[in-house]
Amino acid sequence: MELIDLINACRFKPDHLAFPDAWVGHIPFGAWLIKTLKPSIFVELGTHSGNSYLAFCQAIHEAKLQTRSYAIDTWKGDEHAGFYGEDVYANLKPYHDDHYGNFSNLMRMTFDEAVSYFADQSIDLLHIDGLHTYDAVKHDFETWLPKLSTTAVVLFHDTNVREREFGIWKFWLELCKQYPLNFEFVHSHGLGVIQLSEAKGNKNLEWLNQDNENRTLIKDYFSALGEHVINQYRKIEANQLLNDTRLENERLNNELNTLQAQIAEHAQLLETLRSQLTEKEQALQDFSQQVSSKNETIASLQAQIAEHAQLLETLRSQLTEKEQALQDFSQQVSSKNETIASLQAQIAEHGNSIQALNSQLESRDQQIQILNREIALYTSSTSWRITRPLRKISKKFRGWKSA
Repeated sequence: MELIDLINACRFKPDHLAFPDAWVGHIPFGAWLIKTLKPSIFVELGTHSGNSYLAFCQAIHEAKLQTRSYAIDTWKGDEHAGFYGEDVYANLKPYHDDHYGNFSNLMRMTFDEAVSYFADQSIDLLHIDGLHTYDAVKHDFETWLPKLSTTAVVLFHDTNVREREFGIWKFWLELCKQYPLNFEFVHSHGLGVIQLSEAKGNKNLEWLNQDNENRTLIKDYFSALGEHVINQYRKIEANQLLNDTRLENERLNNELNTLQAQIAEHAQLLETLRSQLTEKEQALQDFSQQVSSKNETIASLQAQIAEHAQLLETLRSQLTEKEQALQDFSQQVSSKNETIASLQAQIAEHGNSIQALNSQLESRDQQIQILNREIALYTSSTSWRITRPLRKISKKFRGWKSA
């Protein structure tokens, strides 16, 4: 192990720290490790806000390495990291592309979708920090194992968490039996380190051997450096909180001033409304009096209407009687008309009889006139005068005979 390289690890200061802080305590070790390994390809499975990945990229940039780096994540979260919105990726991508876009790529996809983009035995450093259940971590390691070089180093975060169905600690114990070159940091939720096989000539990883005398020193040293970065994060967080508090205080003061202005405006408006209310109440009182007067008028009209309704009912009754009398009278008139028609027929018939009688009378009159003329002629005749005494005797004789 090169002591100067180990000492230089304490000089690394991350340029970017963001919530959450779960990986912040391992940043000094991560930066030292990537400068030590000088991997040709580095892959991180599960990046979230980018604390670990951006630290690796910063170390690559500072050491002027030829490493190609890939961060693989859906940037939607999971049941352990928590589910989050689009803002996490939206904040990470511009910073990443601006600082490290010349050698690094953010691959927004699932781990299984991304594995086909890498050749077998091409990856020298793999960081697994996805879903932390036993089955998920085992699946990720076994899926990516063919892509690892023979001396590749694999990092597992959260090996020291035994809650919320975290199962990586169990899988880590199994790996330690299979891969003797292993080491575990217990701070910042734990970070497991394994090397698939020893890289000949690289003495900087000798502490991965179980019998190496520097293992405790390495653990304490990077734990202390990690605590320093955690304090840096907390300071940034505190400053951010202070700044946010100041901004919030300014916002609240602005809101307070706005509210006070609104209160004054509302007070003036309230006074205006009170004045209007007084006017409306007086108008309402006047209107009530008018309504009361109208109600009296309405009551009087209603009484008149009731009286007229009664009168109307009486008239309707009388009208009904008149209509019945008219109907009876109409029937009588109809009967009379029939009688008159019959009488007129009889009169017409009698008229015809009278006319016939008149004709007969005229004929008789004519005959009488003729007879009268004849009688006159006869009585004026000589024979009539000679026989006059005889007619008298004959008349007396008829009188006696009758007696």
